[in-house]
Amino acid sequence: MENEDSIQFEAMPDFGTMFSPKNDLPQEEKIIEKEYDSLYDELLDKCYPGNYKDEEIERFNIANNIYGQLKQNGRDISEHALRYLRNRAIDELGIHISTSKIYNRLKSLIDPENFIKIEPYNWELVEKAKKLYDQLKNDKDDIRALESIENLPDMVKLIDEYLYHNLSPNEYIKKYPYGSHYSETKNRLLKEEKKYFIDYSAAEYLEKYPNGIYKEEALCYKNESPGVYLKKYPNGIYKKAAKEARAANIIGICMATIMGVGLLTIIIISCIQ
Repeated sequence: MENEDSIQFEAMPDFGTMFSPKNDLPQEEKIIEKEYDSLYDELLDKCYPGNYKDEEIERFNIANNIYGQLKQNGRDISEHALRYLRNRAIDELGIHISTSKIYNRLKSLIDPENFIKIEPYNWELVEKAKKLYDQLKNDKDDIRALESIENLPDMVKLIDEYLYHNLSPNEYIKKYPYGSHYSETKNRLLKEEKKYFIDYSAAEYLEKYPNGIYKEEALCYKNESPGVYLKKYPNGIYKKAAKEARAANIIGICMATIMGVGLLTIIIISCIQ
């Protein structure tokens, strides 16, 4: 009996749980962040005073004040004022502002894979992308930190490079007018347009560049007489063709005149006889 009293019993493992599929094991519940159409809508929802009616008066009053300013200004509220109210909501009410849109956008732009594919290979760009990629993931739930990262010089440079290599030249100069490749891209497009203007007819040029920089000259050559064109554009692209066309017109007029005179002469001789 004394030996039995000294025996210690250990709990047996739960063999059912041990051998159950991993997918059946309890997992930490993932919080799905609500998406809002705008920051204005998000603040209206999260600062609604009714959400704070059972809390202390100070928090209720803060929410009431922020909500009141939102309603008073409406959707025309300035971006500066809206961010000010957002920061108050974060600091004074402890509200979490949705970060999914800015986070996903920046993450897609700064993905190191984007820069590994660029030729010629630039290891410094890839290194900077990895550094910022990690920084984004660390601050993925902090809206102000993400906005700060977005304005970092390295981030601006990397986004510029990404857009330059992934957009068409026309899209790049339209969407990124302050990009570091803007001037060279613009100059390349101008050279391509000028070459097309020289190599192709006025009709073909106008079809491809209906609002091109040589539109007026092309329209003049296409719609006016060679003489009018040469008078307006004496050193124009179509100068040679216009002169040839004008000479051909003069020859045609002379030939028509000669034939007319000859025909008149024959008629007169016939009448005399």
